[in-house]
Amino acid sequence: MFLTAILVGSLTIVFNTGIKAYRQGKDIMEIARKAQLILGQMTKELSAAMVQEDYIPFEGSSSYVYFMAPVENSSDLDLCELGYYFDSANTEIDRHFITSGSGYFEYPASIETYTRITSEPTFCEDVTALSLQYYNGSTSGWQSTWTSTDDNTNNLPQMVSVTVTIQGKYGNPPQTRTFSTYIYLPNSTGNT
Repeated sequence: MFLTAILVGSLTIVFNTGIKAYRQGKDIMEIARKAQLILGQMTKELSAAMVQEDYIPFEGSSSYVYFMAPVENSSDLDLCELGYYFDSANTEIDRHFITSGSGYFEYPASIETYTRITSEPTFCEDVTALSLQYYNGSTSGWQSTWTSTDDNTNNLPQMVSVTVTIQGKYGNPPQTRTFSTYIYLPNSTGNT
């Protein structure tokens, strides 16, 4: 009985260690998948950003960005007003857009009031931090806020830096990973 108890105890420890390693590995893969989704989608859409008269100009802070871009919508490309907003209370990033035929954001109302207005379901959960910075190509370099006028493409930043931190579901404390990218905006007149 003593040897059986030792054997069962050893097998339990090995089994629990294996389950823990499996969960952590799966968690890391899920964190990486979410980061790829966020950074890939933001890169695709921000790199097409433009400023068009009578629509929302490029507006950004360290926790949100709103801009115009052609986006595939119902199998067609349509000029849309897009927004990414970090909702720290719910640890998520919301993505919302309005097509050119369905109205527009009520700019320049407070950006925070746009949250969940015509938004898709939560774009990505378990996000503990989002940091955006904007590069203007001049001696002042990177800055934490950006506002363009509605008819001046010269006011688009040349690049946007995106850093996102995502938390896993397992572990005590849960694992977190941080991912970053730089997004080049070719429609900025500073990049021509």
